[in-house]
Amino acid sequence: PEVDPDNLEALDEIWEESEVRFGPDPGAGCPQARDLLARIDEPVRQASGATTQ
Repeated sequence: PEVDPDNLEALDEIWEESEVRFGPDPGAGCPQARDLLARIDEPVRQASGATTQ
């Protein structure tokens, strides 16, 4: 239902009931950046033949 933009009390009620989120949608964004961040989070694998100290 549309609310009259001049009815400030009705607008206040709608805003009080609405969830407020700051920042981008976590599901949105650049797929390349999301894939890059996923690769950064992967554990580091030791190269074959490398020795540990």
